[in-house]
Amino acid sequence: MKMRVAIIEDNAALRQTFSNWLAQEDGLSLVGAFENAERAMADVGANRP
Repeated sequence: MKMRVAIIEDNAALRQTFSNWLAQEDGLSLVGAFENAERAMADVGANRP
């Protein structure tokens, strides 16, 4: 079973780097990458990382 994770990072370049890295990792499933906590909280409930 893959571990579901979400990224919250305000720096767009860093957020994209983390997203690319996590997408290549076995055992991890990226369910979202957000620029702030408000956006993450609005979406995380549906995706349940």
